[in-house]
Amino acid sequence: MLIYLLYVSMPVLAWFAFTLFFGKPISSSEKMKKRYITFCGIVLFLIIALRHYSVGSGDGEWYYMNWKYLSDVSFKQYLNIYGSIDIENGYLFSIWLISHVFKDPQFVFVFYGLLMAISVSTFVYKNCEDPVLAFVMFNCLGLWGFMVQGIRQGIAMCICLFAIEACKQKKLIRFIFIVILAMLFHASAVVFFAVYPLSKVKMDIKGYLITIVVAVIASMSMDTIFSVINTVIDDTYEIGDIDSSSGGLVSVAIYVIVLVATLVFYSKDSDEDNNIQMFFYITLWGFIMFLMRYFANSIAQRAAYYYMFGQLVLLPSIIKNKLGREGALAGMLAVGLCVGIAVYKASYSVLVPYYFFWQA
Repeated sequence: MLIYLLYVSMPVLAWFAFTLFFGKPISSSEKMKKRYITFCGIVLFLIIALRHYSVGSGDGEWYYMNWKYLSDVSFKQYLNIYGSIDIENGYLFSIWLISHVFKDPQFVFVFYGLLMAISVSTFVYKNCEDPVLAFVMFNCLGLWGFMVQGIRQGIAMCICLFAIEACKQKKLIRFIFIVILAMLFHASAVVFFAVYPLSKVKMDIKGYLITIVVAVIASMSMDTIFSVINTVIDDTYEIGDIDSSSGGLVSVAIYVIVLVATLVFYSKDSDEDNNIQMFFYITLWGFIMFLMRYFANSIAQRAAYYYMFGQLVLLPSIIKNKLGREGALAGMLAVGLCVGIAVYKASYSVLVPYYFFWQA
């Protein structure tokens, strides 16, 4: 449990060490911010790259053995098995190709860790007002825990983070290309196409009405939506296959707090709020997808993870820019609550104990 607890609290420990060593806050300059984010990215890379394949629910072992198997498969043999393994061919071909250069199957975690560290760190640097709180939220509220195990979807999620920058720059063709690339690794990335139109919706009466109308139409068209998605991802998910447990209530509460706080403190006259509008709707639709686990299909929760990164933008921005002198206290409270949630999850998490590859 010690490794798990040290990692989830790493952003706070790093903040303390940086402040003590440099004698000034991380927010004092862009250089300090870059140093801090780079350090957190390196630790994120190491915790993924050095993990043992047995960590988690068992998916890690499958990916490890798949790399090992493909590393000994010739191109002719690969063509024979092409399409017979029920995973996206973009992932399959990439692993076949890279595994012939790097034979050791531990490299599946090395390359995944590198992609995650670069994409998450870049996202935090370009979008998050408070990198400490952003990394704490990433580590503690479910994103990191899910991505440790769901490697193919995790790769797709990392790729989609770059699509957000294309969206902000209004580069539609680039956005479409990046999302299609993500779909080659996990077809569920198709849900990310909705981000581009969401970026056009404003936080005003018209925007809220559009959201309500689309939500109502979507709820009345669930059969059609699931039919289209099943065709795209080649699966057979059905309406009504829901999670019968009452789990996820903490996640629901976090969504509500972040969304309500954004609505209360949003100001359309402030320049920094131009970015907030897009991430508000990303988070809102992520929340709607998460709720679908209770009334449509429990798999919707996995789709919601693509949109969960919006929380990392909204809450730090509200705390830093809108709460004035109370912001420091609110920030510390938010960090404490996030770490507390992670500590509580440690009592039942499949990531505990967290082993490195040399420990087993």
